[in-house]
Amino acid sequence: MKRTPSSGKIPTPSRWQDFRKSQSSGFTLIEIIITIGITGILLALVVTRYQRGNEDSILNREVARITSTIHLAQQQTASGEVVSFCSGKVDQSCTNDTNCAGVGSCQVATPPEAGMSVLFSCASPALPSTQLYVSPIASSTFFMYGDRTFCASQPLGDCFPPSYIGPWTYAEGDGLITSYVSGGNLLGDPKVGEYALDSHIDIRNLRLTVASTGVTYQCSGGAPWANQHDPIHHALVPANYPLQGVIHFTPPSGTQLTLSDNVSVVDPVSSNVWEKLDVLVGVKGRTIACRNISVSREGAVTNTVSTNCDFNP
Repeated sequence: MKRTPSSGKIPTPSRWQDFRKSQSSGFTLIEIIITIGITGILLALVVTRYQRGNEDSILNREVARITSTIHLAQQQTASGEVVSFCSGKVDQSCTNDTNCAGVGSCQVATPPEAGMSVLFSCASPALPSTQLYVSPIASSTFFMYGDRTFCASQPLGDCFPPSYIGPWTYAEGDGLITSYVSGGNLLGDPKVGEYALDSHIDIRNLRLTVASTGVTYQCSGGAPWANQHDPIHHALVPANYPLQGVIHFTPPSGTQLTLSDNVSVVDPVSSNVWEKLDVLVGVKGRTIACRNISVSREGAVTNTVSTNCDFNP
């Protein structure tokens, strides 16, 4: 008796392959999740590298701007640059009286016979007891100014009489940028330029060094002359006076320079001159790959990478 084929057919080999192929087409949920995760990681790496490269580019640009400003101060010292400023506000430059609306008239200062200077400051609270234009407001701005000799006509060469400022008087040529007006005469040093760093960049640290003795001061160590009497007039320096670094070029050639902490060109320990100023600049929020701008008393200006944002490489 011949058996008829059953109605439930077993797939032939070719149909079985088609069946398996239909089951394996497309991605499973787990595969999709893994793919998205890998893509996200790769994207994050690309974005991080882009941001890092962009920040490095900004840092290099700001370092170049700082060094070019130092060279500009030297050039203007050699050329006898004349500074114009508003009669009622020493920190406001001008080209005509219109620029000085509300703050006097545009005046041409005596050519800064004492030369041009560049000033850096550690971050510090403002000092209400001083009349500095540069009340150290932050570590994100540096300044260039013309060091005038006008203050020498004041008693003892001070820009401020003791009765006005208190126990500490300021000598001309010490690098102070001031805005005190007495009897219609503006006293102090007119600002030539104010340079705000990019919002991503700040000055991490300053260091003044006396190489012969190994004496150094940094932002965290306070100002050398704080709570001590300055060597010029033996006046007491305020305790909260911050560490500052001043690069001052001397006329007529501008090839000579002095370094100062904005109080004295010598340190309080050995009375030897400061021989090197280091300015450490970095990206905010990063603790690696800062740049150290170093200025020697011989006039050499260099910059190197600091891998851990410290003065030690």
